[in-house]
Amino acid sequence: FDINIINFNLPYIEIEVFCKSGTYIRSLANDLGLSLNTFAYLYSLKRTEANEFFDIKNSINIEDISENYLIELDKPLVNIENAILEEDELKKFKNGQKIFYDKNINTKNIKVYDKNHILYGVADFNNKHIEPKINFPI
Repeated sequence: FDINIINFNLPYIEIEVFCKSGTYIRSLANDLGLSLNTFAYLYSLKRTEANEFFDIKNSINIEDISENYLIELDKPLVNIENAILEEDELKKFKNGQKIFYDKNINTKNIKVYDKNHILYGVADFNNKHIEPKINFPI
């Protein structure tokens, strides 16, 4: 979406990139070098945010981690719709099988819960079918 030059001190150029997930920053460095008729590579990478939930401003030192900083597993997934599955469907989900789900869901990615609101994983939702992607050990 946006690239800003932070520091220009050849042979190093420091840039800040605002992009969507899936952007290959190492490839971007290579492409920038090629567009300047030279070669370039990524010397270092610092992710400063990842979606609206994770921001480097809220980070802590690893030595300071304690139970006080634990969050619910599904908190970062707040913008993803839910599917609540019955016991027989959860068994299929845990085994990686597709599940027919006739409820109305408007997003491709969904969170899968049991009737007690325990998170079982994340899935793709396509053509009224749930396709497991990530299963959490329960």
